[in-house]
Amino acid sequence: MVLDVKGVPRNFLLCKERTRRTTMISLLAQERLLGAALGSIFTGIIVFEQRKSIYSLIPENPHPEADSQIREPIFGKKSRSEFAHLWNKAVDQTLGPVIVSLSSRRW
Repeated sequence: MVLDVKGVPRNFLLCKERTRRTTMISLLAQERLLGAALGSIFTGIIVFEQRKSIYSLIPENPHPEADSQIREPIFGKKSRSEFAHLWNKAVDQTLGPVIVSLSSRRW
């Protein structure tokens, strides 16, 4: 048996050192868990307060005449279909060379 200077077995000192390390790791894990818990609670409070302020702005009984008004769309059906056609054409022109290149490599 190897004894240390003070007469304590060396294996006992190594076990004590390992215990300190695991204690340190568990302290770090506890700090991380505490931080995650506090962060989650803080985020939950913020979300709850935001929702509460949003719901307080919404009236309980909306005006019935507001529902009866039909709003005009910003773009008519014709302009929306024209925009979609122009969008598709622009995408085809932009990505056309890439598609041709990938097709020639048999992707």
